[in-house]
Amino acid sequence: MTRQVQSHFFLRKAQYLFLAGNAKVALRHLKYASALGYDDSFLLGKVSELLADNGYYEEARIELEKALENKPGDVKNSAWGVYYYKKREYIMAAEYFKKALQLKPRDYFYLRNLGLALYRVGDRTEALKVMRDSLRINGNQPDLQEMIAMEAEDQEEENRAR
Repeated sequence: MTRQVQSHFFLRKAQYLFLAGNAKVALRHLKYASALGYDDSFLLGKVSELLADNGYYEEARIELEKALENKPGDVKNSAWGVYYYKKREYIMAAEYFKKALQLKPRDYFYLRNLGLALYRVGDRTEALKVMRDSLRINGNQPDLQEMIAMEAEDQEEENRAR
């Protein structure tokens, strides 16, 4: 088995261990995955994501720094935006998504994520505008379409209640 295959094996096993509630062993498997996949930025990004999803934010930050070492600026900023979004630090997430958009203004994924972060912060008007911009670039985002429709229904109910 190659080093790359082994690293992905340990990553997958860690996912199952977290689901089974065995965080201690899952963390050990993630260390193996990271050590074996030290030059695989995709794998290190996934390790970081799994750590953040399970509340290990400092460990996730370290893995993310390794994963982004040689990536372009827009990718770095977007990845940090996702990291802060997972930490529920939505203002920081929005700032990083804005930085990514400065480098790549027509990226629907960055617009989408900025819209979601702004929505969480409570800036619904700007969030919906940004989400619509994302949909104009890529209309195949049913969750955003549903979110915008639900927000419109809520607005109608508020207007009727007045």
